[in-house]
Amino acid sequence: MEAVIASIRSYLETVRKNEMITRQFLLSLRTDVTQMVYVWLSEMGIYANALFSDKESENYMLGAVNGFNEMMEYVENLMRKAVGYKLYITKEDSVADQICTYIDSHFREEIHRDELAELVYLNTDYMSRMFKKEKGVSISNYILQKRVDEAKKLLCGSSIPINTVSLHIGYSNFSYFTKMFKENTGLTPLEYRRKFGEETHV
Repeated sequence: MEAVIASIRSYLETVRKNEMITRQFLLSLRTDVTQMVYVWLSEMGIYANALFSDKESENYMLGAVNGFNEMMEYVENLMRKAVGYKLYITKEDSVADQICTYIDSHFREEIHRDELAELVYLNTDYMSRMFKKEKGVSISNYILQKRVDEAKKLLCGSSIPINTVSLHIGYSNFSYFTKMFKENTGLTPLEYRRKFGEETHV
């Protein structure tokens, strides 16, 4: 990264000495550098548009056409952020943990892969593969297990109606909740409450 930044700086200094830095020149250079970084990120499955959608990045981009120093600030911000995120996603568990934290807080809602991918600036397929590799389960199974665990707590630790438990963990279809719960525990919600609920209330 440092070598690329130094190379662009050297090129810009040469152009400046020849008094050839114009707004049009800076626009073209900004486009070339941006495309280079975006392609590099895309090859790793990273959504560059989302990564650089913050106000600070936008300000650097808009300012890049104002002169030598502003262009170098844009280049350095672009490269450091791109490389920084690339290093972040290759850290063990980093992205998967971020996804888990989000699911743990929103498992009662309908969660789509697209919104998770947007959260971590990755395309959906790459994100799903990375999650399964790091956590040993698919994202959908992680969500399912989170809901089952929460249902178990409510069935054992409270007397709220079972259909309310279903709604509380994100299932408006009570029949589907019952089927899903039995597939994962071997018991219907009512059977589970009868078997384990009394032990909780002793």
